[in-house]
Amino acid sequence: MKRNSLRAACAVALFSMQFAASAQDLQNGIKEIYQDNLVTKSIVGPNGFTRCATMEADAALRAKNPGMGTLQQQEAWLQKKIEEYKMKQAALDGAKAVLLTIPVVVHVIHNGDALGSGENIDDGQVFSQIEVMNQDFRRMLGTNGSNTNPDGADIEVEFCMAAIDPNGLPTNGIDRVQLSAASYSGINGVNAIKPGTIWDPELYMNMWTVNFGNSGLLGYAQFPNNSGLGGMNSNNGAANTDGVVAGYRYFGSQQIYPAGTYSAPYNLGRTMTHEVGHFLGLRHIWGDSNCGNDFCNDTPESSGSNYNCNVQTTCDGIQDMVENYMDYTNDACMNIFTNDQKTRMRTVFDICPRRLGLTTSNVCQLSQDPDDTGVSSIISPTGSSCAEGFTPEVTVQNFGSNTISSFTINYNIDGGTNQTQAWTGTLAAGSSVNVTLPFMASSGTHVFNASTSVPNGNTDSNSGNDASSSNYTLTAGGQIVTFNLSTDCFGEETYWELKDAGANLIYSGGNIETVIPPGGLQNGTAQGDAGAYANETTYNFDWCLTLGCYDFVIYDDWGDGLEGTAEPNCNTDGSYSITDQWGQSYVTMQNVAFGGSEASNFCIVLGVEELENDGVNVYPNPSEGLFNVEMKNFTGEDHTVIVTDISGRAVMNKQVSAGTFQLDLSSAAGGSYTMTIQSSTKKIVKRIVVNN
Repeated sequence: MKRNSLRAACAVALFSMQFAASAQDLQNGIKEIYQDNLVTKSIVGPNGFTRCATMEADAALRAKNPGMGTLQQQEAWLQKKIEEYKMKQAALDGAKAVLLTIPVVVHVIHNGDALGSGENIDDGQVFSQIEVMNQDFRRMLGTNGSNTNPDGADIEVEFCMAAIDPNGLPTNGIDRVQLSAASYSGINGVNAIKPGTIWDPELYMNMWTVNFGNSGLLGYAQFPNNSGLGGMNSNNGAANTDGVVAGYRYFGSQQIYPAGTYSAPYNLGRTMTHEVGHFLGLRHIWGDSNCGNDFCNDTPESSGSNYNCNVQTTCDGIQDMVENYMDYTNDACMNIFTNDQKTRMRTVFDICPRRLGLTTSNVCQLSQDPDDTGVSSIISPTGSSCAEGFTPEVTVQNFGSNTISSFTINYNIDGGTNQTQAWTGTLAAGSSVNVTLPFMASSGTHVFNASTSVPNGNTDSNSGNDASSSNYTLTAGGQIVTFNLSTDCFGEETYWELKDAGANLIYSGGNIETVIPPGGLQNGTAQGDAGAYANETTYNFDWCLTLGCYDFVIYDDWGDGLEGTAEPNCNTDGSYSITDQWGQSYVTMQNVAFGGSEASNFCIVLGVEELENDGVNVYPNPSEGLFNVEMKNFTGEDHTVIVTDISGRAVMNKQVSAGTFQLDLSSAAGGSYTMTIQSSTKKIVKRIVVNN
């Protein structure tokens, strides 16, 4: 199965070439400065390694987010801003640039390996990478990042490990995430896990270390973009993939921390120096074209990427700058950012919203607020459930520096009348406690709000983190039905919809925002989970459904269903099923190669939970077909017993008197059935299961 987005990426690359070849002027009179053979596909070097896939990642991202415009348009806008930055700097009459400090979180993605084993690299290896970046970006004397080149520059940017996580908890800046995949073959798989692991990209520079397996890929980054061309900002979905990625063997420095896991000659941390350069707007020194343009006048033209430390002269008669961090040479060769590269990066900090936000983030410093509590999360209610009410449970965090002995929780539904509950105990700085509140009756769709106040009997020293809220839906008389989905090697192509008998969308999921189903019908923006699914991953979704019939449709935007094994380098077909809480199957995949879509219809015939102490006992249940039914506290008139299958079709209808009787379903097909016992004054519903 091929990615639809890769087709689109190729279309973007072709459009870029056509645009470059024909355009005479860009915005505000800036001349077109691109060649007509711009390379957007990552290059495999002579040693079999792919040093960087940033250009390929950018092409795919722009294909998925057409509002970002082309890379050429982006560059034209940036060139104008660089000129404005230079004029502003000239007006400062040589004043030293402000030192910028960028908070970093490193997401170590692993598959359950012990700490310090395999891709679960230990803390020392992570910290060594930050040390290398500080040496390189500060042109630090006495380190590998020092140089004597007159064009060499101290970027005056430093990096610090985050000290506070998004919940306000103390952290060392390392986020260890255990996921199911043993490795990731390229940018698609890693981008799929970014939204679920990323920390706020306006407060943290997100770095990921992963196992790229034997793909040969070292790393890639996401370029900064402006909002002036419809590009990425905090309100654009591309924010959830922003950051830099490296294979774990190419993260950190063996020179600084020898005990780590490395792969020479990329063992001195320069993969991340290179990718952070992209993250801050730098281009490859050969301009991703034969004798191309990286828009920095003090980097000599190069006919292409260099892969060793041998100096050669190409294009403009000046020796290639093989020591530049934005080439593809070995880590040991690299030691320079130039003055023009510095100007480019510093301009990006001035004009790109998320890069600018990093410069004012204070997450490298622990809170100095003494008495500071807040509801950091709401455990219940969340999501959808089949109930008439709920028992609230919230997590309260001590964000301050003092030990907390008391606080008050304030809570309500939809902003209505506030209820309060006092808490006393011992809550140390940085720790949390789960607090259970009294039961609340509230069916329907609502918002639960909770906050804390008066920690230690004092005014909260930071009210900004006091409150949290949760959207929830409670359906009285509903039944839990589980949708199980296992993706093939191209999970981003799958999405699905569940509608009721009136064609109203009830649930949906998958990458539904940017795909067009076969036949050209625009799916539009439906409610539900709009995030793309990861490759070869199993998902379970619990639905709360009431009595009635439903239409389920699963789509594949490439048009070959969940058939993965028919594609090169893919060994996994997908599957899906819909079952109830008793294990009864309503829907199973009919055909792995279902094309663009596959539709199913099913009905829920039992929409209420069984009542306890209802006076009816059924045994054995499940059985091979013979059930004993004992009716207690039933007197007087006869009762009607009706047994129906999952489609609502009656398979038995008989009259019984109070007492014990037997149901014989030994000739019925195996599965789940509904038994209804009804008189003029009482109705009891039971679920029975035939195993044969």
